[in-house]
Amino acid sequence: MAEKLVNAEAKVIEYIDVYYVETLFWGASSHTIAVGWPLMPDNLQKLYINFHGKAPQN
Repeated sequence: MAEKLVNAEAKVIEYIDVYYVETLFWGASSHTIAVGWPLMPDNLQKLYINFHGKAPQN
């Protein structure tokens, strides 16, 4: 997804944001967040933070 985001058109960026990034850590455990968040590419982290206002909390 991070690679697709680099040269994506506006509609594709919206799709990645709404249907992938916004739900990525929904209901995730503290362990999943602690392990998964650092592995998430910067551009996807930015989309997540833009929507939720902050990184996921563990």
